[in-house]
Amino acid sequence: ATPRRDWLSAHHGFLHTARARNKVRNWFRQADREINIAAGRGVLERELKRLALHNIELDSLPARFQLRSVDELFEAIALGDVTSTQIARSLHDGGSADDTANARPTPTRALAPAKDALVIEGIGNLLSVLARCCQPLPGDAVTGFITRGRGVSVHRADCRQLQRLRNLDPDRIIEVEWGGGRQRAYEVNVLVRGYDRKGLHKDVSNVIAAANVNVLAVDAKVDPARNEVRMIYVLRVADFGQLSALLGQLHAVPNVIEAQRQA
Repeated sequence: ATPRRDWLSAHHGFLHTARARNKVRNWFRQADREINIAAGRGVLERELKRLALHNIELDSLPARFQLRSVDELFEAIALGDVTSTQIARSLHDGGSADDTANARPTPTRALAPAKDALVIEGIGNLLSVLARCCQPLPGDAVTGFITRGRGVSVHRADCRQLQRLRNLDPDRIIEVEWGGGRQRAYEVNVLVRGYDRKGLHKDVSNVIAAANVNVLAVDAKVDPARNEVRMIYVLRVADFGQLSALLGQLHAVPNVIEAQRQA
């Protein structure tokens, strides 16, 4: 009887023309503003959860989309004027809304961080590696740990392994932040859970291939009692924007229950 907000997500494929999208947007604009704000907040919270992002500071985001407040950002998200992919890419590179809307990720095969991908406080040109235990992506809060012989191991700030290292040897913990390097590819674990059916794995793989994302490893297990399949993909992505778009496309595959980045 009424439109749904997920119709405004391009990767779901419900609406095919600008006229149709504008009609749906206008319908929601007539709804109560508080309802739109609450709906937009829910969409953003689900997106951050899907990307496994925690403790994100939202106050700086509205200005990147020429908005004045977080509430205006929530409303714009609810109306489809700002997409989850734009938000994700903005969190990744700190760029403007125009940059995030038009930027095209360029995956590479490099596994070592680019020269300006990380900035290590108080230390010169020191080797850094991304920790495999938490697989940090640009936009994650990160902290470094000085290893013996491997330079600085960079972890997500909420990584459990980092907390254990901090307790063992707090003097080797150092401040690290992301720099401006973008020509880079990052490994990330993605969980896809769905109701088991013939061809599900093939459909999921086709979506990943169509998104131009490299698959490094796959682990799939079926639970016959619940008729569910759990697939964990190790993927190589360029940034949060590419990852966000892919997760949305995977969630739209028939029989898929959830698709999210593993923390």
